[in-house]
Amino acid sequence: MVSVIALVGSASYGYLRLVRVHGAEEAAPKIPVGLAQPNVGEVELHANPMASVRTLQQQTAELHARGASLVIWPEVGYNVRPLRPGDTDGGAITGGVPVAAIVGVIRVEGRDVFNSAVMIDESGRIGDHYDKIQLLAFGEYIPGGEWFPSSTSGRR
Repeated sequence: MVSVIALVGSASYGYLRLVRVHGAEEAAPKIPVGLAQPNVGEVELHANPMASVRTLQQQTAELHARGASLVIWPEVGYNVRPLRPGDTDGGAITGGVPVAAIVGVIRVEGRDVFNSAVMIDESGRIGDHYDKIQLLAFGEYIPGGEWFPSSTSGRR
């Protein structure tokens, strides 16, 4: 009997939570979001990094014209140069399009290099950042690299 009560109680609680969460989702404010993706190959990406950035800037302008309030770029979408402490001009990254954006960048602090996402507001100011925590083996870090610090120093 106790197991039946526990099962019914769990199911009832789950149902009530689903109803409440669905109601909160429906009542929450919504914003149109656009996703930009340059779709260039690896060789072209490194041979001419500005080409992919120009493509992302053009897509950002198109998405903004279609009503996007936020545009999201891919990981390391801005691959022209690393961002450094004190960089504040995000408009140069997004091509001056007056829309909020989350942009994948390489960020440098001293000798440390980070794979980060930065927030750029509608006026082009760079805001906060998030650094990637789980790095891709052999692409973003060398397993066992602590044994060869000169070849892997500063990578995160």
